[in-house]
Amino acid sequence: MATTVQDATLTSVITDSVTLNGTTYGGVTTSTLTNIDEVYQRIMTIPPYVDRTQDFVSLIAATNAPNSAGDIDVTKFSYARFTNLDDNYPVYLRVTNNDGVCDTNPASATYVVLLNPGASFLLQDHVFLAGAGTIEGRDAVNANNHNRFFTVYALAVPEAADGCDLEMFVATK
Repeated sequence: MATTVQDATLTSVITDSVTLNGTTYGGVTTSTLTNIDEVYQRIMTIPPYVDRTQDFVSLIAATNAPNSAGDIDVTKFSYARFTNLDDNYPVYLRVTNNDGVCDTNPASATYVVLLNPGASFLLQDHVFLAGAGTIEGRDAVNANNHNRFFTVYALAVPEAADGCDLEMFVATK
């Protein structure tokens, strides 16, 4: 493939700072990811949950299938950031494995995080383990249990009648 896009370096900086009784606590964490040659950034309105009519909407899928709208090559995935831009209401993010994504073949591993107003959630070289019961140490260190292929979905709380704005930033190699 002929291209004029030059690989670049993505730098993510997280700064924490709080002063209590005159003493400052916190720190700076910098992550550098090399060979980035594709980025995807979007702000979209996430619809609120409405029983039987509106549920989670798909944001991105990391699979071994060719790229298509909202899909990325899992072997090239490097970084994703999801930021809830709403001032009042939280958004739920659901991450599932891609064993199955439909009612007749549902995903076998899922986790959900609550993203409060103004909060961000990061994924870097995402590999995860989720289950219905307790996860023991032997489960965590057994690489055969981990899920590499994933889909991220979002859903606003019912109180957010007009939905919540969510920013996505995804970088791949």
